[in-house]
Amino acid sequence: MVEDRIYMDDVFDKVIENSKEGFNKFLKECKSSGSIRDVLFDEVKVNLRHMHNVIFNSN
Repeated sequence: MVEDRIYMDDVFDKVIENSKEGFNKFLKECKSSGSIRDVLFDEVKVNLRHMHNVIFNSN
């Protein structure tokens, strides 16, 4: 189980890293301001992990 968590954390880190450019583009298109530094990535990881568990553990 620990290996799965480490693997998923690595996957989530890659998703978050690849999303930074998209986040800035989204803000620009919406004429909003913000900073990627204001995003609570620990919460993002928790939510992604929860979504993953719901999707793959539901019958």
